Amino acid sequence: KQNKLSNINFVGETLQDIKKRLGEPSLLREDGKIKTARFDTKKCKIFIYFDQSITNQRSEYYELRNNKGELVEKQKEIEECLSEIKLV
Repeated sequence: KQNKLSNINFVGETLQDIKKRLGEPSLLREDGKIKTARFDTKKCKIFIYFDQSITNQRSEYYELRNNKGELVEKQKEIEECLSEIKLV
């Protein structure tokens, strides 16, 4: 739903491509075959997921969460979160 409501899409991008757009992630975590990159803003966190079992890793999915960890689902909240992203 977030992907449909936002004008920014990270699906299909490499981590290097995303770093060029967002800078260094606040957190990079590997858990099994999944790698998660988290980018923090004041109002929300962007989680971008990669499947490490694929040779040329590209993001498979992303989600926006507020600082309480809740999924951001309302159009206004998504827009507020994305307005804080400073694309490089």
